[in-house]
Amino acid sequence: MSVPASYLYVPGDAEKRLRGASARGAHALIADLEDAVSPDRKDLARRIVAAWLAAGGGEEPRADHVIARDSVKNWVRVNPGEPGLEDIEAVWGPRLHGVCLAKAESASGVAKAAQLLEKLEGPNPVRRVVLMPLIESATALRALREIASAPRVGILHLGEIDLATDLSIEPDDDGTELLCARSKLVVESRASRIAAPVGGIHSRLGDPGGLGRTTRQLRRLGFGARAVIHPEQIETVNAVFAPTRDELVAAKELVRRYEESSRLGQGVYRDEGGRMVDEAVARSARTLLDQHENRVVE
Repeated sequence: MSVPASYLYVPGDAEKRLRGASARGAHALIADLEDAVSPDRKDLARRIVAAWLAAGGGEEPRADHVIARDSVKNWVRVNPGEPGLEDIEAVWGPRLHGVCLAKAESASGVAKAAQLLEKLEGPNPVRRVVLMPLIESATALRALREIASAPRVGILHLGEIDLATDLSIEPDDDGTELLCARSKLVVESRASRIAAPVGGIHSRLGDPGGLGRTTRQLRRLGFGARAVIHPEQIETVNAVFAPTRDELVAAKELVRRYEESSRLGQGVYRDEGGRMVDEAVARSARTLLDQHENRVVE
């Protein structure tokens, strides 16, 4: 199934921006009720986001509640702790795909959100909402294994700016100093059999070169997506995480040749470039095809 590569943050109190966000090209939208909204506008933001979701969010609303496979995914970032539970209760509806838990620091905190969603959805939900803990502190990194395996967690998200502040790290333009934290998210995601994590934002607007370079680094590290804060960043992120048509064709051919080799009793073959192709290489090609067959960069 196709998975999002780009998550566009939109302030929850920016009604017009929310309404037009689905046309910007991001695969998922995160209506932000946390840092992007001032304290005196939190209640207003909840009402705006709830109305946006009720109207369909990034999806085209349908009376039969059939969920389109490749529609834009609707996420909401909620505040930490009890206010976050109040956020969920205020905005929850059948068009909500996932909840991003800001400053998640424990599996027990994640479990509280999961329990609330169980109550809100009832026994026969139209959609089962997924949780995305946002890892932003040393405490969260220490508890990452438990957080990744907590109920309803489908993907992790690294909040690099807050994490760097908490750790007193001064990242360079490539974020090299955050390599340990990035790799830890990839490892724990894989070990918990959840989706590859979402990378942190590139805060410097008007810097497509830096955005592309650092996004490619995230992909090589094992990340599957990246968050963006402006529509101008979407195209670059989508292009990095989406394979070209030639890459898909090559993956299909690799799988075909490997399966043919296996039928002949050979568990490995040598391709035209001299690489030895075994089950692990073929499995990687199958994963590429499964996740990206509907999203191609020409």
